[in-house]
Amino acid sequence: MIIKIDQLSKEIMDRLTTYTADIVEGMNAVGERATREGVAELSATSPKRTGKYRRGWSVKAEKSYRGPMRFIVHNKARPRLTHLLEHGHATRDGGRTRAQPHIDPVGDKVAADYLAAVEDVIRRGS
Repeated sequence: MIIKIDQLSKEIMDRLTTYTADIVEGMNAVGERATREGVAELSATSPKRTGKYRRGWSVKAEKSYRGPMRFIVHNKARPRLTHLLEHGHATRDGGRTRAQPHIDPVGDKVAADYLAAVEDVIRRGS
């Protein structure tokens, strides 16, 4: 393929745009997979009393104008309960409940898996 010097900057920009689009597409796929795995693990490791909290984990995907999508893992059923269970809280008789850390360990694992997968996507180029 012969490129004239006048067309060089345009060709470089086209290649970079294509490369960036491939990387963003790969990051979106990896992010969705990582958050789905995180939701499955949270559902398995969350405290179970009635089961509603445990079943309430879900993923919300937000598209961005440019760049990768943003994935938010949240509890639909009992959103106000997450920090109380994770860190413990005061009871009405003056005592404290013990913390049941179940979100932070899963978040750390999912973040590490996501970073490793994104590095792999960047090395592969798509």
